[in-house]
Amino acid sequence: PHGDEDQPNPKGVEFYRSVFLECKKHGIEPLVTIWHFDTPLYLEEHYGGWNNRQLIDFYVRFATTCFKEYQGLVKYWLTFNEINNTIMMLNLFGNHAGDKEHQQGYQQLHYQFVASAKAVQIGHEIDPNNQVGCMQIMATSYALTCHPEDEIVNQQKGHLMNWFCSDVQCRGKYPNYIKRYFKDNNITVHMEPGDDDILAAGA
Repeated sequence: PHGDEDQPNPKGVEFYRSVFLECKKHGIEPLVTIWHFDTPLYLEEHYGGWNNRQLIDFYVRFATTCFKEYQGLVKYWLTFNEINNTIMMLNLFGNHAGDKEHQQGYQQLHYQFVASAKAVQIGHEIDPNNQVGCMQIMATSYALTCHPEDEIVNQQKGHLMNWFCSDVQCRGKYPNYIKRYFKDNNITVHMEPGDDDILAAGA
């Protein structure tokens, strides 16, 4: 109920088990998203949500419970719904999103990347048949004109909104273009020792 408990709510666990059993009964293969913009309010109010690295542990505990409880019932998993949504919102707000919002947004994403990578590894350890993937918003955009300058700007926007998150999750490391973007925009993403290894192992 709060998100930081050691044990899950048994009624909640059984509710979803009944859903998956009913799906199986009708030949429906479930595809389950572990986090769908539904961080418990308690974690937002008492921990600051995904601004707090501690949420990685809460998420991993939740994901592990899902993998264990529904082993044999669910094999297709998505770790985060539309994980690049944060970046798209920052870009849509344009100049209204300040330095603080950009800094927080990319730091939150890093914690989610680490949580996702850990979940991928745990999901495969619990059941080698699990297929654990990522989910992105794919937003098509077009250059203002066919001039090379406009095409380059459009490509850069595409890197940020469409490719950055999938590059980290699928390739297991931060791409060079985002490192350049961080440098040019004075964004510093704090990473703990070993985070790079976690990302690589969870790709």
